[in-house]
Amino acid sequence: STRDRLDLFMRLRLPSLAGTQWGLNLQLDYYQGLRPYFGLGNNTSYDPRLTDPDSPHFADRSYYTYRIHKPRLLLTLMRPVRYPLFVAAGFGLKHVDIRPPERTSLLFEDQLFHLAEGSSGLVGVMLRWDTRDDETLPRSGALHEWSYESAHNSLLGLLLPQIGFSRYTFSDLHFFPLTSRLNLPAVLILLIGI
Repeated sequence: STRDRLDLFMRLRLPSLAGTQWGLNLQLDYYQGLRPYFGLGNNTSYDPRLTDPDSPHFADRSYYTYRIHKPRLLLTLMRPVRYPLFVAAGFGLKHVDIRPPERTSLLFEDQLFHLAEGSSGLVGVMLRWDTRDDETLPRSGALHEWSYESAHNSLLGLLLPQIGFSRYTFSDLHFFPLTSRLNLPAVLILLIGI
């Protein structure tokens, strides 16, 4: 459902900056919406009286959800080393705001874990091996990416040694044309978070 949800993004790609071999990717996105939360574990109970305005136990129409706002900016500089090998360095900023949908929600009443709210920044490096015939709609070829990201729990954290988390990502994509209009992609993505 798209009710009470807004998902916007803008991407800009410049293959070459001022005659250099460096390219620029800029991504700006914004997400806001309601996400479900029914508690931790498979044995949590659901009480429909908590979302029924006519019930004496009424808490909130959207008691089993929470509202999230998440703007994000990503900037990546990429340079070919020798075809098909590319290197890239990136920087990003993100802000997460989590609130009850109206009056209250189960997420805020549970308080079983720390909500990952606030501003954060990330830096990353990437190696890419790209033999796809077309970057937007590939019919054949492969894309292999190896990347490392380090995110910090505040914007000031980018200047300090305290790290919020580190992530290694390994992506392996292959594209096989089956007919003139049908393509078979094979995708393997491995994420390792520290």
